[in-house]
Amino acid sequence: MPRRSLDLTLDFLARIDAAPDELAVCKELLNIAGDYGFEQLLAGSIPLPGVPETAHHGHVILELWPPGWTERYFTRGYLRNDPAIQRVVQSDAPFQWSELEPAFRDSPEGRRIMAEAGDFGLRDGFTVPLHPIEGGVIGFSLAGPKIEMPPGAKPMLTMLSNFAMARALLIQDRKPAPRLTQREIDILRWLAEGKTAWEIGRIFNTAENTVNNQLRLLREKFGATRNTQMLALAFRHRIIT
Repeated sequence: MPRRSLDLTLDFLARIDAAPDELAVCKELLNIAGDYGFEQLLAGSIPLPGVPETAHHGHVILELWPPGWTERYFTRGYLRNDPAIQRVVQSDAPFQWSELEPAFRDSPEGRRIMAEAGDFGLRDGFTVPLHPIEGGVIGFSLAGPKIEMPPGAKPMLTMLSNFAMARALLIQDRKPAPRLTQREIDILRWLAEGKTAWEIGRIFNTAENTVNNQLRLLREKFGATRNTQMLALAFRHRIIT
């Protein structure tokens, strides 16, 4: 490895090791990956068969993705038909999205997903399948409107993605599981099922504003800024399954 590349790698590892939260991890990786045209990042564990589509978003671990695309992707249940996800569960090898075209050429669902992703600026990307010690498979994707990857970029980004994910998982593991009431656990379960605050209020015969206040307090307990981040932590701590 050339000296400059080694220095950049060591500097990245030092900054990743000091990253205080998942958002900082995303920004540190994109600070390097941006040189190749990458602007967005999403990584999460692949739900097992049988997990309801409404719970898929809760498996996200790192997210710096266009919000409009995230909402469309998970509310429409695109994960199971996503050509990139299908490749992740079938192969351990990192890949550029342009390599997927032969696989989804005859799949209307796959073509639609890739085309719609492009509408949100995710026209090309690079995905790394990761296998954590605890089991399962994680898909780690970097994307942008135009990607230029010179020789040597793939193995470097694969290594950096592994380190970034390791740091993100360590950050999550160090967050103690909050003590929750049974009502709070039930709210999380309904939220994971895709229920809105209004729908949860109807279930518990309470006002929507009351549920929103309970969700705000729950986010504070988890140290989360978004419901999706809170759900990811709840799944990781096995508070909900």
